[in-house]
Amino acid sequence: MARASGQGCSSGEGCRWVRWWRSGVWGLLVLLAATAASSRDLHAQSLCWEPWEAGAAPTLVRDADGDLALGARLSAQACSNRHDTRTGFSRSSYMRAGLEGAVPFRSVLLPQNVEASAAAGLSVSLSERRPIDLDDDPDADFYRFNYGFAAVGGHLRYESSADGREHGAAGGVELRWVDPSRPYLPSLVASLEGVKPVGSRLRDGLGEDLDAHGRFQLRGYWFLPLPRAFLLEVDTGYFRAFGLDEVVEEVGIRWGGYVAPTLGYGLLRPMGPLVLESVFVGYAHGRRPTGTRSGRAWTVGLEVGYRRF
Repeated sequence: MARASGQGCSSGEGCRWVRWWRSGVWGLLVLLAATAASSRDLHAQSLCWEPWEAGAAPTLVRDADGDLALGARLSAQACSNRHDTRTGFSRSSYMRAGLEGAVPFRSVLLPQNVEASAAAGLSVSLSERRPIDLDDDPDADFYRFNYGFAAVGGHLRYESSADGREHGAAGGVELRWVDPSRPYLPSLVASLEGVKPVGSRLRDGLGEDLDAHGRFQLRGYWFLPLPRAFLLEVDTGYFRAFGLDEVVEEVGIRWGGYVAPTLGYGLLRPMGPLVLESVFVGYAHGRRPTGTRSGRAWTVGLEVGYRRF
């Protein structure tokens, strides 16, 4: 729906409060990201590998236009789960909160989001354990069958483009599948969610309101250990929005996708409470849901982490 004035909110006490609130939320995301981090993407995982994890990576980014910028790749997560003791199709409930993203210190076209999220759900092991004693037969197969884990849950997320020009809140339901025993298979997440833009330079320029809309997303994630301490991570996804205003839809942001491989080399050198974890080079191509146009960028960085068990 078009705004009656044809312009974004620009005057009045209410508009000043809205602008302050938008800037405050974006600033909080950057502040949290600057004090936290992680060595891997966590959104495609259905289990809590560690109850608390954080880290940061100073980076150098080069976009498709050749512009260079210093920045940081940042994320953190806290999670918990409860398991039962069934030998077949055991269940666990999980709760997770996290922060993830990349923040360039000057304006470059970086196809990545900054996200703060919370999720909860139920995970089921698609496996059955054998009643065996591994002390008697250490080479015995532990499972009758094992097809990973499936999960269903809900999530809330605040998302922003890397430059902070497009941001909003999203919430919905999701289905997940992950098989840690077969790293060559991707972890998968399919979600259906409602999205409420909170700030949008694109909509302001078109004179459109910040109307809510729906979105479907499908995401795949690989975490592949390689010889000699190398590690390959691949994050890819597709999204399609529905219920957009006609004027906004004509701009061409109804659907999109991205792929982001990263090659790292593990160091694992303690430095007091910190760990120098890896050096890495990454590439990203495409458009995230908050992006207004497709782009590509190269990133090199040094991963520093802090973990509490």
